[in-house]
Amino acid sequence: MFNSMHVATRIEPDTFKIPAVGPKGERLPDGAAEVRVMRSLPGLTVTSEEHVRVPWSMAACSACPSRTSSRLFVFERHHDTGTYAAGFSRGFGITARLRRPLAHDAHNLLVVGDNDEDMALAAQALIDCGGGEVAVRDGRILGWSSYPFSVS
Repeated sequence: MFNSMHVATRIEPDTFKIPAVGPKGERLPDGAAEVRVMRSLPGLTVTSEEHVRVPWSMAACSACPSRTSSRLFVFERHHDTGTYAAGFSRGFGITARLRRPLAHDAHNLLVVGDNDEDMALAAQALIDCGGGEVAVRDGRILGWSSYPFSVS
């Protein structure tokens, strides 16, 4: 439980840009592409798949498909590998950026949001303190709980 945040690289705002590449690894021209979106369903633990057109510019996506969608990143935090996965999500019901080191099944670092700077601030804040949960909006930490929890 202690000293478990072993993320190999410092997470910066540019970390959250999703490369604009096609199915064979080719670079996509500026414009839009269809992406798969994982939708969380209210009150359920299941998800569904949606397809949404996303704007791409400068060979990367740093925007979300719509105001109700977010980018989702999962960072490996156990072995300093520096690996992570990125995608799109919908239905989390948050407007601030949320980061937590527990993701079901793998217990890795999960970052959900729509703003590169806020996502980086949230992720790095809890890497630095060793874990927990944090909500960030407009460059400010709105609230957090860090591990280990203290009881007084």
